[in-house]
Amino acid sequence: LVQAERTNGAPGTATKTLLAAAQEADATRETQQASKDAQDKLKRRQKELREELARARDETAQLQQHAAEALRRDKSYEDKCKAADASFAAVSNRVAQLDRENARCVSQA
Repeated sequence: LVQAERTNGAPGTATKTLLAAAQEADATRETQQASKDAQDKLKRRQKELREELARARDETAQLQQHAAEALRRDKSYEDKCKAADASFAAVSNRVAQLDRENARCVSQA
């Protein structure tokens, strides 16, 4: 430093230059660290989002399965209702037929 100051002719010039270079290096390191911290934070957030997406996909699959089961139950219930309606109609027709036969028997007697 002393030799550099003698060459430049101003006392402290080399020290000031070295200090400025050191400060610039510190600023560069801080910027790099901030960038690394931001990248790490981004990677953590991406991981969280991937996990959340996986959970959402699982939940969606479960809901689709439940909906399919409910639809099958509804279809089965609908089929049972149609069968009950058909059975009721058959019984109603038979009752009407028996009523007619009974009325004929009463009128003949």
